[in-house]
This record gives sequence, C-alpha cells and structure tokens, in this order.
Amino acid sequence: ELADRAAVCIDNARLYQGARNTAVTLQRSLLPDLPPQQAGLEIASRYRPAGTTIEVGGDWFDVIPLAEDKTALVVGDVMGSGISAATTMGRLRTATTTLADLGLPPTEVLHHLDKITADLEQYATCAYAVYDPHRALCHIAVAGHLPPVLMRAGEPPELLDLPTGAPLGVGGVAFEVT
Repeated sequence: ELADRAAVCIDNARLYQGARNTAVTLQRSLLPDLPPQQAGLEIASRYRPAGTTIEVGGDWFDVIPLAEDKTALVVGDVMGSGISAATTMGRLRTATTTLADLGLPPTEVLHHLDKITADLEQYATCAYAVYDPHRALCHIAVAGHLPPVLMRAGEPPELLDLPTGAPLGVGGVAFEVT
C-alpha cells in the first residue's frame, strides 16, 4: 500500500510539473521579447510577476506600433493563475493587438476587451494608452488596473492620478479616457 501511494504521488508530481512547464512556455511565448523602439519614446520592459507562487499568471504587456507613428502601450493582468489565466491572457493580448490596429480610441478598445473577457467568464485589469509623438499627447484609459507611472528624463517617477474604472469582464461599463 505504501508503494502504491508513493507511485501516485510521483505520478501527480510529474503531471503537475508537466502542466506547469506548459503554462510557463505558453506565457513566455505570448509576451514580447524586446519592445519595439518607437518615435518619441524610449521603451524598456522588465517582466517580473508580483507573487512568489509557482503558478503561472495572466500578466501581459505590449508595445504596438500604430499608423502615423503612434504607439499603443498596454499592461494587463487576468485574475487568477494557471493555464486558464495564461490562455485568457493570450486571447486578450491578441484581441488588443487587433483592436489597436483598427485605430480605435482607448475607451473603445477597453469596451471590446470587456465584452470578450465577460464572454470568457473571466476578469482582468488593463491600462491602455495611445501615444502620438507629433502632438506630444497620450490618451489613457484604465480598467481596474493600477495607474501607470510616468517616467521623464531627469525627473522622479510620477504615479498618474487617473480614474481606475471597473475591471474587464464586468460588462456594460463605460471607461474614461484621460
């Protein structure tokens, strides 16, 4: 009986490790290796999950080149962890890129992402910004996410005071743009 229990434990550990490896590979494959350099922006990234859990999460970020030298910047986090969160993150990241390519304003992008997230019966937070270097303007909308930090050369980081909005997946919520 002891040998049977030990065998079950070993099998469970192997299954768990296999699922974990799959989730980590999925999550890493869905995040950009290096952010593209865009006109008027100096972009750097560092992905470091907040938790110490061994579960993979649904965090994502992206830098999306747009028409007219504009750039979309996005940070999001699917609530929960594991393969489900990583899969939802991949879907939202793909949807965000597609919606950004349509040239939609931040509020409309979040509106569509809210519907997608609700259809998936998930919740996520997201900050979505579009920067226009020719007009030196950045429009930002936030769905339940922590506000972005603005970093300017030679100045201390500035936590932006923005309306937070409801998380994605709540459904039927209007988002504000700043």
